[in-house]
Amino acid sequence: MKKIFILEDNDDRIKFFKWYFKNPEYEVFYVKDVDEAKVIFTINQPFDIILLDHDLGDEVYVDSNEVNTGYQFAKFIAEKDLAKSFIIIHSLNIVGAENMKVVLKTAMQIPFPILSRGMSTGEIVL
Repeated sequence: MKKIFILEDNDDRIKFFKWYFKNPEYEVFYVKDVDEAKVIFTINQPFDIILLDHDLGDEVYVDSNEVNTGYQFAKFIAEKDLAKSFIIIHSLNIVGAENMKVVLKTAMQIPFPILSRGMSTGEIVL
């Protein structure tokens, strides 16, 4: 069974991920904010796949220094040396995504529309 961690607050994106990861071979953890993410991630790690959004709390183009951002979570897992999984940053906030990529050096950066289009056509397989 693959364990998947998804940090995402948008209900439409969560609905897409639930459709894509409906296979019972996946155990998926959906989290909408950084504080909850830190707890759930710590308790349930390691994960095979991590998908991270930057802008949370129904905000858009949020500064990475704000407390509830994917960047703050990325720093958390990097500082704890927990970033050993296959990581995809799927934020449309280019600056925020690039900030996350700086601390999660092995992560892939894929804007969500490309991710969802690729997944739905089978071009990207996790």
